[in-house]
Amino acid sequence: MKKIVSLILIAMLALSLTACGGKNSNSQSSISDKSSFSSSEASKEAESGSNSTVSEESSEIDESTSNESSSNSIVSEESSKETKSESSADNATSKDLSKEFKESVKKDIKDTIESLEKDYKQLKADIDTYDKYSKNADKIKAFYDNINETHKSLCIRMREYALDYADKILSSNTSNDEKYEELDKLYKIIYDDGGESIYDGVYDGILSDMYKDFYDGILTDAYDSVPYAELSKLQTQEYKWWSNTGSDVYKQWSSFGSDVYKFWSDLGSKVWNDEIDETKEIMSDFKADINELKEKLGTSVMMITHDLGVIAEVADDVMVMYAGKVVEYGSADDIFESPKHPYTSGLMNCIPKLTDEDHNRLDVIKGMVPSFDQMPKGCAFCPGWHPRRGQAFPA
Repeated sequence: MKKIVSLILIAMLALSLTACGGKNSNSQSSISDKSSFSSSEASKEAESGSNSTVSEESSEIDESTSNESSSNSIVSEESSKETKSESSADNATSKDLSKEFKESVKKDIKDTIESLEKDYKQLKADIDTYDKYSKNADKIKAFYDNINETHKSLCIRMREYALDYADKILSSNTSNDEKYEELDKLYKIIYDDGGESIYDGVYDGILSDMYKDFYDGILTDAYDSVPYAELSKLQTQEYKWWSNTGSDVYKQWSSFGSDVYKFWSDLGSKVWNDEIDETKEIMSDFKADINELKEKLGTSVMMITHDLGVIAEVADDVMVMYAGKVVEYGSADDIFESPKHPYTSGLMNCIPKLTDEDHNRLDVIKGMVPSFDQMPKGCAFCPGWHPRRGQAFPA
C-alpha cells in the first residue's frame, strides 16, 4: 500500500510540475509573441515611414518627371507645329509652282493652236472654190509650212518648260520623296496632257480638216467639171503637201514625247536613289540637246518669262517689255552686261548676287504699273523711275 501511495504521490507531483512548466512556457511564448509583435509593428512602422519617405520622394520625382514630360510635350507640340507649318508652306509653294507650270503650258498650247485655227479659218474663207484654189495654191503651201514651223517651235518650248520646271523642283527646299512626286506632275502636264492636246489640235485637228476641205472637198467636187490632167496634178500636189507635213509633224511630236519621257525617267531614277548631285549632268545634257535641236532645225523660239536666269541660259536675243510696250531690245549679252533702259537696270539690280560682300538689300523698283486706260505720254515707266548708276533717262 505504501508503495502504491508513494507512486500516486510521485505521479501527482510530476503532473503539478508539468502544469507549472506549461504556464511558464505559455507566458514566455506570450511575451515572445508580444515582443515579436512589437518588433514586427515597429518594423512595419519603420518600413511604413521609410516607404512613406520613398513614396514622397518618388512622388516628387514623378511630379518633376511629369513637369519635364509636360514641358517636353509643349516643346514637342511647338516643334510639331513648326514642322507642320514649314511642311504646309512647302506644300503650298509646291502647289503654287505646279499650278503656275500647268497654266503656262496649257495656255501656250491653247494660244498656239487657236492662232493656227484662226489663220486656217481665214484661208478657208479666202479659198472656197476650185478656181480660187488653182490660183492661190501657193498660199496653201505656205500655210502647210507655217503649221510645220509652228509645231516645231511648240515642241521645243515643251522641252524648255520641262527643263525649267525640273530646275525649280530640284532646287526647292523639299524632301527627295516630295521632289519625286513633283516630277510626276512634270510627266503628266507635259507628256500626257500637253502631248495629247498638241496631237489633237494639230495632227488630228487642223491637218485633218485641211484634207477634208481641200483634197476630199474642193478638188474631189471638181472631178466632173475640170479636165482630168489638170485636176490630177493639183490632187497629187495637195496630197503630197498634206502627207509630208503630217509626217513631219508626227515625227516632231513623237520625238518630243520620247525626249521628255527619257528626261523625266532619268531624273526620277536619280531622285529615287537619293543621287541628287547626279541630276545636274542630266539637266545639262538635256539643255544642250535643246540648243542643238534649235540650231539643227533652224527654229526660233519665243519664250515669255520673268525668270532672268532661264533667259540668260537659253536666249540669244532679249526683248524687255513694260506696261505692254517694248522698252529695250538687244542680244542677251548686251542686255545683261550693259542695260540701257532704267527698267531693265532695275530688273538686273533685283537679282541676288552671291559675291556681294556687303550683303546689301535687293533693290526695289518703286511705283506701280499704270492702268491701261490712264497711260502717261511717252515712256510708261517714267513716273516711277528713280536714277540708278548715274543713268540719264533716255530721250
